[in-house]
Amino acid sequence: MRLKFWRLIWVFTSFLAVSYGFIAGSGVSVNLDQLTRRVELKPQTWIRAGAHPDGRNAPPDQLQIPVTLKTQSTNGRLLTIYGRELNDVVFTLAIKVEDGFIAFNLIDEKGANIASGRGEKVNDNLRHDFVIRIDGKERLVGISGNISTLIHAQEKIIDAGTDVEVKIVVGHEGEEDSILGCISLLSLALGNDIDILAASPENEFETCEIETKEQVLAPIGEGTEVKPENPPDNIFQPPDNEQEPVKEKEDDDNENISEEEQEDSKEADQVPNEKDEPIIEIEPKDPLPENNTISLKTQEEDGPKIGTGVLGGGKKPDPNQELNCRPEDRTMCQNYKSCTRKLNETDFKCACKDGFAGRFCQFSTFPRSCYDAIKFLGEKEDGVYEIDLDGSGPMEPTFVECTTNGTTIVSHNMPTHTQVRSPTDTSSKYFPVLYKLFSEDQLKALIKQSESCEQYVKYECEGAPLRFPENKTFFVTPNHKNVRQIGNLDQACPCNEYGCNQRKACQCDASGVGQKTDEGSLKNENAGVIKIYTRKYDKTGTAYMTLGPLVCNGEAGHAPSQAVTFKHPSAKIQITESFGWTRFEFEFRTNQAEVSSLLAAVASSGYGLNVGLTTGHRVVLNLRNSANHATSELTVSIMSQSKLSDLKWHRITVEILKGDVRLTVDKLNAFEKFDHTFPETRFSFGATENSENGFVGCLRNFIVGDRLVNLIQYLSHDKTHQGCTNLCEKHLCEQGSRCIEHFEDGTTTCECKNKFIHSGERCEQNVNKDTEVSFHNSFKGFLKYKTDDLTSNPLTSNIIFSARTDQKRALFVYAHDQNDNFVQVHLADEYRIVLTLNNKTEVKHCTVYSQGGKEFSDMRWLQIVVERSDERTTLTVDDEMCEIAGKIFLAEDNIEDAVDVSTMGKDDILPPKAAGPVVAQPYQILFVGGVPRAQIGNKNGRRKRERPAYYITDIPSILGCMRGFMLGTSLLDLRYGGTRPSDATDVRVGCENDCDSIVCNNGGHCTVQWHNYDPSIKELTGCDCSKTSYYGSNCLKDAGVMFSGVSAIFFNMSEPRRFVLHESDEQTFQFAFAPTLGNHQLQRLATIYFDDNRQFQVTLNRNDSINVAIVNPNNDSAKVWTFAGNFSDGYRHFFQSTFTQQDPILILVDSEKKYLDDDIRLHLGDARAFYFGGLPVQVNEGPKRVKFPETTINHSVINRYRGCMSNIDIDFHRNDAVHFRPLIDYADTSREYYKSVVNEPQTAENLHKGDCPGFRFPGALPTQQRNVQFPLWGAPFGPVDYVDDTVDASPSSGGGSSWWIWLIIALLLLLIVAILVILCVWKPCRKNEDSNANNRRPDIHVGPKYPEQHIPLNPGLPNVPIGNGAGIQDDYTLPPPNKPLYSDVASGRIEGHPTEPPPNYEGPRSNKDYFEDDFDPIDKESQYGEGYGEEKPEINDENTRNMSGVTIRPMSSFGKADRTAPPRSPLNRSPPVHGEPKTLKPIITPKPKSLYTTSSD
Repeated sequence: MRLKFWRLIWVFTSFLAVSYGFIAGSGVSVNLDQLTRRVELKPQTWIRAGAHPDGRNAPPDQLQIPVTLKTQSTNGRLLTIYGRELNDVVFTLAIKVEDGFIAFNLIDEKGANIASGRGEKVNDNLRHDFVIRIDGKERLVGISGNISTLIHAQEKIIDAGTDVEVKIVVGHEGEEDSILGCISLLSLALGNDIDILAASPENEFETCEIETKEQVLAPIGEGTEVKPENPPDNIFQPPDNEQEPVKEKEDDDNENISEEEQEDSKEADQVPNEKDEPIIEIEPKDPLPENNTISLKTQEEDGPKIGTGVLGGGKKPDPNQELNCRPEDRTMCQNYKSCTRKLNETDFKCACKDGFAGRFCQFSTFPRSCYDAIKFLGEKEDGVYEIDLDGSGPMEPTFVECTTNGTTIVSHNMPTHTQVRSPTDTSSKYFPVLYKLFSEDQLKALIKQSESCEQYVKYECEGAPLRFPENKTFFVTPNHKNVRQIGNLDQACPCNEYGCNQRKACQCDASGVGQKTDEGSLKNENAGVIKIYTRKYDKTGTAYMTLGPLVCNGEAGHAPSQAVTFKHPSAKIQITESFGWTRFEFEFRTNQAEVSSLLAAVASSGYGLNVGLTTGHRVVLNLRNSANHATSELTVSIMSQSKLSDLKWHRITVEILKGDVRLTVDKLNAFEKFDHTFPETRFSFGATENSENGFVGCLRNFIVGDRLVNLIQYLSHDKTHQGCTNLCEKHLCEQGSRCIEHFEDGTTTCECKNKFIHSGERCEQNVNKDTEVSFHNSFKGFLKYKTDDLTSNPLTSNIIFSARTDQKRALFVYAHDQNDNFVQVHLADEYRIVLTLNNKTEVKHCTVYSQGGKEFSDMRWLQIVVERSDERTTLTVDDEMCEIAGKIFLAEDNIEDAVDVSTMGKDDILPPKAAGPVVAQPYQILFVGGVPRAQIGNKNGRRKRERPAYYITDIPSILGCMRGFMLGTSLLDLRYGGTRPSDATDVRVGCENDCDSIVCNNGGHCTVQWHNYDPSIKELTGCDCSKTSYYGSNCLKDAGVMFSGVSAIFFNMSEPRRFVLHESDEQTFQFAFAPTLGNHQLQRLATIYFDDNRQFQVTLNRNDSINVAIVNPNNDSAKVWTFAGNFSDGYRHFFQSTFTQQDPILILVDSEKKYLDDDIRLHLGDARAFYFGGLPVQVNEGPKRVKFPETTINHSVINRYRGCMSNIDIDFHRNDAVHFRPLIDYADTSREYYKSVVNEPQTAENLHKGDCPGFRFPGALPTQQRNVQFPLWGAPFGPVDYVDDTVDASPSSGGGSSWWIWLIIALLLLLIVAILVILCVWKPCRKNEDSNANNRRPDIHVGPKYPEQHIPLNPGLPNVPIGNGAGIQDDYTLPPPNKPLYSDVASGRIEGHPTEPPPNYEGPRSNKDYFEDDFDPIDKESQYGEGYGEEKPEINDENTRNMSGVTIRPMSSFGKADRTAPPRSPLNRSPPVHGEPKTLKPIITPKPKSLYTTSSD
């Protein structure tokens, strides 16, 4: 997951570069220029043990090889990796190119394919970087790159703890030809060992260099220039010779394409000739980042090199050009998509994969559980989530199913109602259970960190009892705990709590005919069953079992026993234990806005830190280092727009990794460079010696590393106590007040929600009551107050007001003085409210954003507060806040000419400048609702020849209502006073409309016709459906058509352009779409053609994302913005674009919005035509320009859309005459523009009408596009037979019934004593024996007796590996070379092991011949057990020793069988057990085969 080995690669590479003169890119680069080219690399030893240098317990059981490849081959062998234990090849990993895609196959020692997969397409002659990986511990194998493909092997890849020699062969192998191209391998990471790869000395080969400086990456940065490396073969001319940035690719999934789609592809390939300009597809492998500039020019043979010139073929190199990183740079990046650097610069940038952040992508931002995602990261949907159980630790992220209450669900491969017992059973069985994309370590981590976990179990029987007390049925958990129960009682079922039949432990244990059922749940450490054992007994009944998914809730640190309440500011908890850490976290709940120290820490060498809270919104982390008599400090802070002192739980995380520190507050992250590692640290919570504001509230879930620290054991005085009761949970407060907990005495009170608005004992006084005014003129509808009208200075006082509007932009408040000091509050768009003010000559801003799925312009009342203090100025909208830090200083002289323009925004308003020199007297002016500004027309005309002071701005006056306006502590009643408009209808007292009663569906909101000049009539109201994808009076109508992939729709704008469309200040273009599910093709949704040949394109990509492109064929360039997500899921989606001359183009896809570049302006009045459902291409006799509005030419359509499209809307926002709905015109012959909407091609049948599907969650636009689905996963399920000779352990029924057990125990004790005596006498004498004593062997000690009884399998016992002679220890003392080597077993010599070579010994023979009598020819375990990495269980109880077979294969370092070696010495090997040997016999190993070929047997 974290690829921690990259850091080691960097260290080792740097060391070698200095010591041996290695240059960047050292390693192996091979030019595979012939199909028979083959290069062997020097073998490396995989030592599968060791500690990670960071001390983070990274798994050492990984093989990883970073590879760089460039090829055009469609098929061929790339690499072959052999793993060898001694002289046997135990795995072969073949990396190849299949049909242009990188692919792999993993072969075991028997020649069976145990894993295979396919990654990204690589035969495009471009550079591709990926990592080949084998994880022996997790049984993962595959390729990590832009498209990661990691597969669980069907069986264990390598035996645990066995060292493996790894050899790599590049190119041709066996009967498979090599690819043609260039491959570079920098290094080989084997566990924690990093080696620079090198070829074997005997191999001569031609090196190649993958050119990086000439290849420009498409995926990184802004303004990236991308040029196609080779012109496409098939080229054609789009309409009017306009370059269309789409190049048709070959479909890589032809096997999934219908005949109709194949015919479409053939038709698209019928192109005129090779002289036409190419069409270049703008579709990245991954979604492109924003603002990627793409050149449409192709490269001529003698033209400039790619990436060496500026856009349009300039000759000067672009210093901002982004190139591929060097290999040593890429090793620093961990979880990254790409690595780039600027031309002629050494610094590089890692572009992180989704879910990772930091300079080197070293931090995981995935939730650790569903609870984490829902409660702290703000997710609101149920479904599939990607989680990372240990955060930035070594575990891989994985996938789970989440519910909206934070429940984590992990499914498995065991079918429901699985038969586990049958009358035909001849042996005991166990059923391995694999969990979907979860390893055992991940299961353990999930159960450990969850507050509760449970798993449903149902056992249905007929004559097949459970018999938990006799070990006839039991479960094994990830902690290797044997569970003999269903429910909460040990060795029993839930019925035992109220009485089972016949007083048995379970219902199924009762005798009698008929079906019975036992069902219940296994909880916490008993849950997560990974094996189910059903041992054979004397009954011959039938039983079925159902095992539910693992269901976990909450976090372990949320238990009441883990929470602590701080009752006084002086309360504190001092943790006396020291911790080494790279990460810690805790959760807090308080109503304090200012807390000097939530947590403090002191470490040796002068290190320390402190975490505090300010304003109730900002968390501040201070790090200090006072080592070497010099103090350095670093401050990292996060400003949360939402309130943190709201008596809700919030989480703070601090993490230091790879020279960076990360501070996380709920879902917010801040990063800073911090090149230090904290030594052993002691933590404390609450008051410190220097704290001014101690903490009062609750703490819980303090985790250091992966350890949950119990704070309760450190409680020391009565100012803290265990637990944290939410006293306000059921307490109701009235009059808009809120409940406040008093942690000091455990009481609650009701306080006014907003101290500025409400007052009185019961909050009965409200400044918003009866103070409303409404504004009805976007130019003259405002109020003006001068100095004499004001009770305080608006530039230094708090400003409080409430407002509601349905407008996208509006000016709420503007004030200034004679020195041009100013303050401004305005609605920038429906999602942003901005505070702007000056600090002397510097202009500062603060923005509050609407919450996801909400708008500020939806006619709800917004409570807005501008609050000032010496430390900061804040803007609060309802409960969301932003701040401008520091004290604000007013200018004492006029600053207009001295304003720092670089700090100004485009919406900032400066006071007007007088025409001549003026001696200004001190004054303040306050405008409410707008300012006087220039306007195009005036319905009343100018009444005087005076020249008013106009303010330069395009922000309109508010159309809406305002109330409760306060300056400081005084109410400014907007109903009276001030300078008011000459027309009393422009600003009216009251805010009367029907918005509180009207119903708008699908997320629509109320809108008002504010330009109503009859104040006696209540303002007319309706529904604004502009962001619902529906229309009609209540946003319920849907006018759609079904595109079948045959034709498109062409809307000719020649007739609508008879209107003066350019008078429109704002235009919107929108539509809804629902693609056919599973049609992952390049599909053009819409194209707008403009008079200047520019095109506005909306494309649905093959990877289901949306591209928006502005294409300019005049200079062969395009800019692309990508909306990532799964927009081909069959549900409804919404697209909207807004065009103005003042602001950048705004694109909205569902609820995700992006502003295009500020220098791009388009006006829909210049649009000649709209195309929907495909890309039109003229395919007559040759290339021919299409002159719009020409509608008689038949066009072919490519990139055809399949699915529904509805409610296409083109609105110029002037009146209904310039509001166009092409789909309604298309279906209605009586409509004015019926003839302007035609089919393309015109010979195609009309499209069928139909309503599109609804949104995934009906009622509103999707708040967030979540493109998370389970990866393909499959694991076979079946029982595994094993030999079970265990004597049943039944409960004692009488005093004399167990005499034979005591007899056996006594005999065993006598035997052990005898063995000890023999060893004590024999071992000292052994050193003096001469060469004649050739019949003795080193002693083998019997392991201690295990305490757990009656349990056939206990994998958790220490030092007892399964299946290789548990309980036997070896003495590896070797005798002199001239003496043979023997061994003794406690119970005698191994049966059949001769003391001398057998007669007529002819040397080694095959294992097959030697063991053909020892194994059952039908090996059920190999048939059913492979794929689970399981071995035979050990059967241990009080009467038996280990019953598993021990298979011994002697092998000396001289290549011959050393039959005198100890069974587990380095000269021997115990292969995996496949079957149950009847007796233990020596194995004579055959002669070594070729080291790097697999064996069929």
